[in-house]
This record gives sequence, C-alpha cells and structure tokens, in this order.
Amino acid sequence: MSRQTSNLPAGQNNEGFDLSQIFIGRQQQLDLFEIYLKRWKKLILDFIPNETIITTTSSPNNKIQGLVVLLFGRGGFGKSTLLKHYRAMVLQEGENIVTSKIVDWEFAVEGKRSLFNPPPGQQLDAAEYFKVLCGQLAIALKRDPKEFKAYQATVKDVEKAKKEASNVLDSMQKDDRYGWLRGLTVEIITSAVSTYVPGSKAVVENKQVQDAASAVAKLTQKQIAQIYARLHNKLGNKLGDYLEPSLRLGLALGSDLRDMARNYPLLIFFDTYEEADEGDRLLRIVMRAAGIRVGWMLAGRDNLWAGSEQRERSIDVEYGYKEIVPPDRGLSINFNAGDIGTFKTDSRCNPGSTTGYQDRGRPVRGNGKRGYRHRKCRGKKSNCRPDGTSLPAPYSYKHGGTCSVV
Repeated sequence: MSRQTSNLPAGQNNEGFDLSQIFIGRQQQLDLFEIYLKRWKKLILDFIPNETIITTTSSPNNKIQGLVVLLFGRGGFGKSTLLKHYRAMVLQEGENIVTSKIVDWEFAVEGKRSLFNPPPGQQLDAAEYFKVLCGQLAIALKRDPKEFKAYQATVKDVEKAKKEASNVLDSMQKDDRYGWLRGLTVEIITSAVSTYVPGSKAVVENKQVQDAASAVAKLTQKQIAQIYARLHNKLGNKLGDYLEPSLRLGLALGSDLRDMARNYPLLIFFDTYEEADEGDRLLRIVMRAAGIRVGWMLAGRDNLWAGSEQRERSIDVEYGYKEIVPPDRGLSINFNAGDIGTFKTDSRCNPGSTTGYQDRGRPVRGNGKRGYRHRKCRGKKSNCRPDGTSLPAPYSYKHGGTCSVV
C-alpha cells in the first residue's frame, strides 16, 4: 500500500512553519519500511515460542531474529528525518508495538567519549558500555534500570567472579611454584586463560597476548592449563562470568528485553549511531538474545551493513548485518552519493559559512572549509555566489545553481 506523506511531521500544524521540517522524496523508502514492518509482525504471529536459552552472539549461523533497519551514509542527507518518520508511521497506525524514544547517541555519549574512543589496539570497556546502554534503554522505554533484573544480577555476578579470580591469581603469584606468573598483569593472565580450551594442545595464538606476555615470560600451554584449573576449582560454573563478562552481560540484557516484549513487541530507535558503534559488536549480543519480538532501527554514518571493511575505524573484523540478519527482516537504506542521495527539493547556499545547508535548510556538519556540494557536480565541493550559483572552473563544476549538502 502506497503511503502519502505529509510535509510536516505528526503533531505539527502550519503555524510557525519551519523549512527544516520539509520532508519530500522518500516515498520508496517509506513503502519499503511498511513492507518490512508488516512482514515482521506476521513472523511474530507465526512464531512458535520456545524456551531455548541463547548462549552465543550473532553470526551467520546464529542470526539476529528481530527486525533490523539500518540507515547509513554521509551526514546531512536526511537519515534522522527518515528515522523520525519511520517512528511516526508506527505510532500513527496505532500498532500494538511498544515504540521507544529515539536515542541520540551524540548526546548520550557526552562525558563518556573516552569510553567509545579507546586507545589504538584496545577494546572498549564492555562493563561500562553495557551500563550506558542499559541506562539509555531504560530512558527510551520509560523503564527503571532496576527492571532489567537479569542484567543487574549478572553485573553483581561478574564483579564477584572478578574479585574471586583476582584473589586466586594473587595467591598463585605469591606461591614459588608459580613464580613464572610474577610480573604479569591480571589482564595478560586473563587474556591467556581465555584462549585456553581444556584438552587442547594448541599454542596461544592471540597476538596481543603473545606480544604482552613475551616481555616478561612465555606462558606455555601447560602453565595456562594450571591457571585455568585453579580458577575453575575456585569459581566453578561462575568462571564464565570472569572470562567472558561481555557475553554474559549482553545475553542478560537481551534476555530482559525479550521478557519486556512478551506482551507487545518492542521497536528500539538509535540515531547518530556512529558515535557509539565501537560498541556495535556488544550490541549484537543483546540483539540476538532479545529474540524475534524486539526490532532495531539504527541510523548512522558507518556502513555496518556491508561489514567492518566499510567502516572508518574498527579493531576486529566483524560480519556485516547483511550476513547476520535474515533477508526477510533486514532492511538497509544507503544515503551515500550514487544511491538514494539527497532530497528532491532545492536550497540555496549560505556564502562565507563554514557549514553547508541541506535541502531542509538546516546547517550540517562540515570539515571547517568553505564550500557546498552541488547535485550536478556529483558531490564535488564548490564555493557559492550570493545568488546560489558556483564560481567558474577550476574552482567548481558547472551546475544548475542549486545546492544540496556538504
């Protein structure tokens, strides 16, 4: 069914009309979302509930079961506006779906930017990430963080396991029989033990562990096995809370979302996701554990659909969403030039400014240089005259005199 879109978002009238609210030229994307939304609802109705416990993160063999919509591409092309209209479509139709507020990660990471920008070669702190994520989900879903009971319990379990393991390792380092442990940090020992598979004769292949450990000692497989045995004797089944805290925390948070969606499906909206997608590998644990009744709407600059090779920054090689989401519930909208591009309206330049203006008339992020991108220049920069036309070559390319985005 084709949907006729209004130039104004839901709830607004023509009084005090703001050009920044213009929304034109996205009919195909709205229709696609409507198709995928209806298909997801049908899949939920046809789904036979089971009590299978999820124990792994997402992968091509263990796909995310909920709806995943990814809007990606350069800034200023309308991702945020389209995301808002997707949310309005769900709300206007009175769907029996719990729709979250939009989490704008640009503001959510304020004061925590160091968390999402770890030093080169390091992973972000998983425990802190999930703490932030839980807080944002609680706000967006109008929930109390205490309602995420499985997650809160797992936080305590992980902390307890960490303290017990630290005591075990400390006592081993003081024991002359394990003198080879002295000088090694807890982090190095933990990383080495995490690579250990009982009964395996394989050497430690984690390069980061090898580089760090070789400076003080070379841990043999036999030595790692001894550490593992001591930890297992003390912690028992809780050893996993110590060795794989990110997996345990993510699965617990996803389990809470699955429980919250038992009566009505959840649809969670994230905007400016590039600010937080260093933690995307951790979010995927939550997404898989949340199950089919929890959908995810992500808008950001990075192409997470195609995989980490398409991202500006990444430590680990990761699968793209196209590989870990079934094709019948995974929708990607590419806003980069050559794909759906800019809106179909015209707007003039603001000469002399260091930011560009997009078709909606709002300033967008620039790189500090004067200039605007012109539709017929196919993304080439150009300075503008007051009348909106560009300077002649070699400073620009000829175009129709109208500008779109930086």
